[in-house]
Amino acid sequence: MAYKAKWGTTGKETPEWEKFSVGGYRTIRGYDFGAFDGYDQFFATIQNRTKINNIIELIAFFDIGNAWQHEEKDPVTGKKIYRPNRKDAHNFKNLKKSYGIGAGFNTPFGLLKFEYGWPLDPEKKGEKVGNGKFYLNLDYSF
Repeated sequence: MAYKAKWGTTGKETPEWEKFSVGGYRTIRGYDFGAFDGYDQFFATIQNRTKINNIIELIAFFDIGNAWQHEEKDPVTGKKIYRPNRKDAHNFKNLKKSYGIGAGFNTPFGLLKFEYGWPLDPEKKGEKVGNGKFYLNLDYSF
């Protein structure tokens, strides 16, 4: 078994280009890469790795997480500004979840992994849950 969790937050003056990006390989598989962005993030993974032999391992995983931000209007300019939103980060219903399976093959260059993840929640409220995503990678994800 392998576990991973990551939480991050920023300050009020963090530039837009330094926001967190969550979704896709290494965060929440089954969603598009960077599907969720914001000034706060949390994601976690629990992954079962079953060795078949010295070369092959089977993988089953569950991912959960999201990124958040709060939108408000600047009182002087009237423009939209975004701030960290820690309140939503603690609400379980706002977390996106996915599960999946895969296979890994030990090579001289690292672990070659083929994984497929299915999202359990829609990316946006009111949308349908999307199709899964296929991932091909050469390394250990964590």
